[in-house]
Amino acid sequence: MIDRWLEPDATNRFYGTIRVNPEDVNGAVAEIERLAGHPKMVQVGVPLQSREPYGKPVFEPIWEAAATHGLPVAVHINGGNGVDYAPTFTGHAFTYPGYAAFMPLNSFVHLATLIIEGVFGRHPDLRFVFADGGYDLLTPLMWRLDTFWMSMRDQTPWVDRYPSEYLADHVRYCTSTLDGPTDERQAERWLDFTDKAHLLMFGSGYPHWSTSDPDTSVAGLSDEQQEKVLWRNASDTYGVTTKVEGSSK
Repeated sequence: MIDRWLEPDATNRFYGTIRVNPEDVNGAVAEIERLAGHPKMVQVGVPLQSREPYGKPVFEPIWEAAATHGLPVAVHINGGNGVDYAPTFTGHAFTYPGYAAFMPLNSFVHLATLIIEGVFGRHPDLRFVFADGGYDLLTPLMWRLDTFWMSMRDQTPWVDRYPSEYLADHVRYCTSTLDGPTDERQAERWLDFTDKAHLLMFGSGYPHWSTSDPDTSVAGLSDEQQEKVLWRNASDTYGVTTKVEGSSK
């Protein structure tokens, strides 16, 4: 990827992901150390499917290495030997709509454990990007997590604030054509819940059948929300800026 795509690219349009296998913790850390210094490698990539939630201590050396180098961790649905775990907590769905609807729920399992197990608290610079949607599920699930944490917070004294308060500093989501309200008149209000306008970044989903264009992804949003979703949130997350013709920025 570096040799054929990134280094020959004089336009600076392409950036790369350091793909690692979380089940090989030592190998994953070594790969991050090997490539983190490359200016066009801007994130660490892991599969959404996992044998264990990513908040478990066994994975923490990987997240520590990513945070040390200022690299967000992108979590994406993968296929192939070793990562084709069931998309639901109780097994495989019978149809593709079931698969597509339930698979993003895995992101919340990872997110909840990253907060409750104290990973975000120990690594203030760690950021996770859930790249396969699911942001529309975030609000009710975070309300639930906040409620249960409040009633049993003596069990997790290292979590020193509401779980939802960790989102702004540590979590981002990518847009998905399957997420959100179907009526664009509700989009602006829905994005305000849980302050999701700060958490959401445009993702085309290319080359999948569910590819979406920028205009469709931000339909119904306010001008400020559109700016955040289409470029500002990603620019802040990855530290990538692009000079616009006729602009000094």
